[in-house]
Amino acid sequence: DDCVDLGIAVHCYIIVGFPTEKEEEALETMNFVVENKRLHESYGFSCQPCLFDLEKEAPIMSDPGGYGIRRIMRPSAEDLSLGFFYEVQEGMTPDEAERLYQYVYGRISEVVCELPFNYAMADGLLYISRAKAGAKPVSMAAH
Repeated sequence: DDCVDLGIAVHCYIIVGFPTEKEEEALETMNFVVENKRLHESYGFSCQPCLFDLEKEAPIMSDPGGYGIRRIMRPSAEDLSLGFFYEVQEGMTPDEAERLYQYVYGRISEVVCELPFNYAMADGLLYISRAKAGAKPVSMAAH
């Protein structure tokens, strides 16, 4: 709320399918964005849903069992691959997460723009456009 009140652009990066995540949890996150009109209509808001990918050297690899991962498989024909196949003890399987991700991505795309590929440039342009629009400076003294 504070960022929206102060005119600071908000970006949400949503990961769908993190190990142990249940479908209901992912949908709750999606609904937070889709149903929060004040947020997704705020100045400069963007949201990028992504599918969880188990990658080499990720912190989760130091304790996969602690994250509900029971088995990790390397792609047999891809020695240089950074990603791994995995099985979970609870939550969505990778295939279920992939299907749900497609749905979440579609629903969020209906109400908000995804993060541009050149975000740093877009971020700078956001402030330039706000300055050209004559936005009043916000006093931080009250916060």
